[in-house]
Amino acid sequence: MPRALHLSRHELERFRANRAGAEERHRTFAHLLSGCERCCTVARDIFFPDNVDYSPMFERMEVIFAQTQMGVRAERRRGDELWNLLEPLDATQRLLWVKNDPRLYVWGLYARVLAEAREAVRHDASEAVGLAYLGWMIAQRLDPAVYGDIHVRDFQGSATALLGNAKRLYGDLRGSQEDLDRAEELLNLGTGDLLERAYLLSVRASLKTDLGCFEDAAALLRRAAACARQMNDRQLEGKYLIAWSSSIGWLHPERALSLAKRGLSRLEPGVDAHLELGGRHLQALWLNELGRTSEARDLLESWRPLYEAFSDPSTQGRLLRLEGILARDEGRLGVAETSFRDLMELYEQHNFDFDLALSALELAQVLSLEGRLGEATDILGRVYPLLEAWRLNTDILRSWLIVQEAVKRNAVQQQMFRELAMTLRRQWLRR
Repeated sequence: MPRALHLSRHELERFRANRAGAEERHRTFAHLLSGCERCCTVARDIFFPDNVDYSPMFERMEVIFAQTQMGVRAERRRGDELWNLLEPLDATQRLLWVKNDPRLYVWGLYARVLAEAREAVRHDASEAVGLAYLGWMIAQRLDPAVYGDIHVRDFQGSATALLGNAKRLYGDLRGSQEDLDRAEELLNLGTGDLLERAYLLSVRASLKTDLGCFEDAAALLRRAAACARQMNDRQLEGKYLIAWSSSIGWLHPERALSLAKRGLSRLEPGVDAHLELGGRHLQALWLNELGRTSEARDLLESWRPLYEAFSDPSTQGRLLRLEGILARDEGRLGVAETSFRDLMELYEQHNFDFDLALSALELAQVLSLEGRLGEATDILGRVYPLLEAWRLNTDILRSWLIVQEAVKRNAVQQQMFRELAMTLRRQWLRR
């Protein structure tokens, strides 16, 4: 039986005798905590071979557990109260207060600040960076004598990983990589918490995806999904499977379609509508990539109300792009043109540079299919100075000019648009 599923008796005996290494010890402990009945039965036989009455010990543990729970609740209340004092201040004032007031060095405030940072990640990367850094500062000052040294390392690692993710979204990719490396060092000194390790793997995968290293991202997400599976967290496993699908879809649509379906099957309906929509969107996208356009259209129409439930530009942009791609492949070029023009307008309004360039390329492709080569050339020519101003990789600039010239001379092949789109995805953030 694979090690990921069950522990061997030899491993459990080594664990009991304290002869296991740190990584093996953490893995064994986490597996037993997951509640695996088979391994717990073997462990009880090894750890408690005699018929000894352990009920008094367990009663004491229950009392300690209840006291600990009360302590956690009290810490959270204290953290909420302290956050109510910090929240009205600007970022600089918050940092100065935390830097100079030891009364703020409590886990409850750390937990509340990180929760605020995770929420900010969804809508404001700059705010998320500030909040994650504030949480990081508090984590550096938590007393190991109070919280335990390895737990403090976990807290520091978690804050550093979140800071790395916020920096990634803000565009500081070098800073993000440095933070993620440091987070891994800290978590290796901590308890080996699988949830924190899975999150770190997923953020590393997001950074690899941003850099166009899709194969590396897929390998990391596979490990993150394995961590979630080991924790028996189906919702989290579904999230990572859907992210894995997203990372490889343009390379291996058939594999990506299977991952999207698996991810959706793990999700509990109604718990995270946005994540569920993401999985359905990918499913439709990869169906179309495989030439199953009518199936993709049926899926889009069945889930259209869910798209309309989210007004953010990213979700509405996904809908417009999928509409344009499906209409193009259905031969409804006028509808596709309208969708891609609306898409360009949306991305210009919100300064989505990459998406603007990609939608301009898609619009130019539709115009060329309609035989409107002059308009297609004008679209590509209008965007090219922006590509130069954004200081993009020379491979993008060179490939863009080649396609633009081919359109102008009526010598473009449709595969050229596809290849340039992949160049954009792989090279966009590689300066």
